Amino acid sequence: MRASLLALALVGCGGQTVEPESSVEPVSEPVSTTEIAETVIPSTIVEEAPVEAVPLPAAPTEEELYAAAMDKLIQASALLTTGLSADTDRAIEILREITREYPDEAVAFYNLGIAYQLRGSENDSRRAFLRATDIEPRFGDAWLNLGAVQAAAGDFGRALQYYRAGLREDQENMVLWSAVMNSERILGRLDEAEETGSEALLINSKSPIIYNGLAQVYIDRARSAGGDSRMLDRAL
Repeated sequence: MRASLLALALVGCGGQTVEPESSVEPVSEPVSTTEIAETVIPSTIVEEAPVEAVPLPAAPTEEELYAAAMDKLIQASALLTTGLSADTDRAIEILREITREYPDEAVAFYNLGIAYQLRGSENDSRRAFLRATDIEPRFGDAWLNLGAVQAAAGDFGRALQYYRAGLREDQENMVLWSAVMNSERILGRLDEAEETGSEALLINSKSPIIYNGLAQVYIDRARSAGGDSRMLDRAL
């Protein structure tokens, strides 16, 4: 049986035997693993330089923060001199920020009161000036502006109270003495006004503002007396 099958195979190939062809050519010489290793290019090892830590900026000191706030206070003061409503509003923003950060800064509250005066916000202005006098009772200009707010509203009685309160704290302030005297004169209290002027001259005998105030008192008295020439002479 095996002979018959072999005969058939020979017949199918025309009597010639066919050697199977290989599709892969044999390697002529074997390559060792050592040679393979030698053909690999070794990778270059790069060592990274140590990274130095960048120090964070130091937090500003209290002194630096306060100095910056005072610079803003100067900026706000300059804005209040332009007469522009936009600058006044900006000054108010700056001053409110300062007063939040430094609630015991009397000058900031005083300037805030000025800003509110320029805006026409009498109640806000009064509160700011009162805060300034709470912080610094001898702040004569704050007392003056408190009185001025009331005088502008026609309330000279209340204005007089503020002026006198300021005098109790700052007795050498001739402007306050003059404000007291002028308020008394407007209220018709000419005798009190003259007495106030005389007291002020005991403190500062060369104060022009007091002499001017007394002259106005004498003029008013002369008018009330029907133009008494003696009163007018006194005024002059």
